[in-house]
Amino acid sequence: MIFREALPQEINFIFSEGYKEWSKNRKFEQYCTDNAKEDVYGTRYVLDVNNEIVSSLIILKLKDIVGKKAYGIGSVLTPKIHAGKGYAVQVREDMFHLGRFKRLKVATIYGKFPFHVQEKELKQKTHVVVGTPGRLIDHIERGTLDTSEIQY
Repeated sequence: MIFREALPQEINFIFSEGYKEWSKNRKFEQYCTDNAKEDVYGTRYVLDVNNEIVSSLIILKLKDIVGKKAYGIGSVLTPKIHAGKGYAVQVREDMFHLGRFKRLKVATIYGKFPFHVQEKELKQKTHVVVGTPGRLIDHIERGTLDTSEIQY
């Protein structure tokens, strides 16, 4: 399993998989145009298992928050065929290794793990939150994940 920067020839695949989940009544071309705008702010990465993309995300360089450099994750995608296989945990570990020299605190949020434990982790200082869409939405709706200061 390799966490690496997405290759230019993989972007169309990433967008086509994302389009299946988040088309929002747009044509594919419009979806690609909208999502390509993020590329100005970050770098796309993939989780590669035996030369197959099992998950992808973009790490965004955000505006400084209270004088500190800030990063975010956008457009996390795991194709349905690979959903529920624990790739959020793998992405968390890879993020931890990328930021270990900068003392990055990474929280992993996913189903099948006690909500109250995740809630406690989110109350601590956290630089990066990695998670599955469903559980992230649960935390946002319950007010345990504050997204008000996320900006790019």
